[in-house]
Amino acid sequence: TQSRSSAASDVYKRQGADGIWATKWGAFRGELSGGYAPSSRFGYAIGMSFLRYSNQKREQRDSGQWRADLYHYSPRFRGLDSVESGGSPFDFRIGHSRQLLWGLGASFGLGFQKGRRGSNDQITARASFSKRFRDRLSGRFSMSGRTGTKGEMTYGVSLRLEWALGAGGRHRFSSGLDSRSRSSELQYAYSPESTLNAWRGSASLRQGMEGELAGDVQAGYIHHRSEFDFAQSVREGDGDIGGVTKFQLGSSLAFAGGQWAVSRPIRDSFALVTGHESLRGMKVNVNELSTGAEAQLNRMGPAVVADVQSYYPRAIGIEPPDELEFGYDLGPSVYSYESVYRSGTRIMIGSEPLLFASGHCEDSEGSPFSLQVGEVRALDDETA
Repeated sequence: TQSRSSAASDVYKRQGADGIWATKWGAFRGELSGGYAPSSRFGYAIGMSFLRYSNQKREQRDSGQWRADLYHYSPRFRGLDSVESGGSPFDFRIGHSRQLLWGLGASFGLGFQKGRRGSNDQITARASFSKRFRDRLSGRFSMSGRTGTKGEMTYGVSLRLEWALGAGGRHRFSSGLDSRSRSSELQYAYSPESTLNAWRGSASLRQGMEGELAGDVQAGYIHHRSEFDFAQSVREGDGDIGGVTKFQLGSSLAFAGGQWAVSRPIRDSFALVTGHESLRGMKVNVNELSTGAEAQLNRMGPAVVADVQSYYPRAIGIEPPDELEFGYDLGPSVYSYESVYRSGTRIMIGSEPLLFASGHCEDSEGSPFSLQVGEVRALDDETA
């Protein structure tokens, strides 16, 4: 396979192309990227990667995953929001990960960087081990080291533990230690079963190498009609305390087929579900799952499915409300369609109510009528 990409910022433009060649030995990937900025002129990068997964259907044992990367950067190559890379004529990395005995996961890596401007040539090595206990407790231990051509060496170890509680592990506690940065961290996070109409949140406390403390609290809620996010950070060091508070509330105004509706933020295409006048005051759930409905038609207006991906088939499911009378035709239970780029589609459900009656007509002798024609009128109809 092959692909092309382009990206741009106010001061930098970049074009790139890559291709992947899959073989029985693994997948090879080649990449070429070039960019231009008035301040730094032209820069380029060339890369080659190799990736191999274990095929347990053909192999007697799990051989793990292998990956190797070789890159060359020109001195003026840069990212969209970064300064010049300084160039690296030779940047090589190789890594291997696999499962060891007793469910112990291991990962190893080795890298070599040569010729980067403003930096000495260096060799890096890392190793990490992870283990999960009873699907609730997991741990990870990592070691890393770096040595330069002038004899300088740095190394460090880190340890991280994670404990999941509650149904589905919704509550997660984790703690970590890092000898290189001489820091420690304690964190709590809650993730609801459904991302809609449910709170999510996290809190963390960190201590740095100089004893400074930092704390963060985050909370968010996604409703059918809006999104809410709150974040509070506090920093303490050198006797000073500072903090930053962030509050964000987002909503969208959707329009399709002559109908307006309020929705949570729309980032691509959307589907707007409106109801017939006979459905006024009823709640109709759209794309209802065990964790809740994705959208709802109610007194606040039409339902809006806000995460429709352009050019991909999408099914919109309609759940009949409990208040519907017998014989009411709500329409199809599933609508399938494909949207174009950043577009809106209106779906109309419901109709005029229908009445079904069944029975039989008899004459004075109790015999049924045969092939008679007539009409049914209400008892309070004066013309009857």
